[in-house]
Amino acid sequence: MSYGEQIALRGHADIEGVAAAASVEVRSSGDPLFLERLRRGDAAAFEQLVAERSGEVYALLYRLTSEPEEARDLTQETFLRAFQAIGRFRGEADLKTWIYRIAINQARNRWRWWRRRRRDVTVSLDAPVGEQEQP
Repeated sequence: MSYGEQIALRGHADIEGVAAAASVEVRSSGDPLFLERLRRGDAAAFEQLVAERSGEVYALLYRLTSEPEEARDLTQETFLRAFQAIGRFRGEADLKTWIYRIAINQARNRWRWWRRRRRDVTVSLDAPVGEQEQP
């Protein structure tokens, strides 16, 4: 069973969008002229980068979070961070690797944020104020 079929069985309709975005042929990652355009802040180059990589980044983040909405938010945050930090990209690694590292760091930061706020603890609406269910 493919990854897409597994997601579909879980009832997530987002896999079609991921498959469509991931099917875009990636040509620009190693192109020095493309990297220079990104560093100069060329909006068209950044749009191309998002079009080429967003499906892969979303799929990675979905695997890490198992939540479609969270994966979409983190994908957007990943590309925002990449746009802000592209001037510091040294080129020692592939652009894809750099973006994946940003995505993983974003997921880790979000997990820590939720953990600090004890997202896993639920409060019954029937419980008196000040009482919480213990995990």
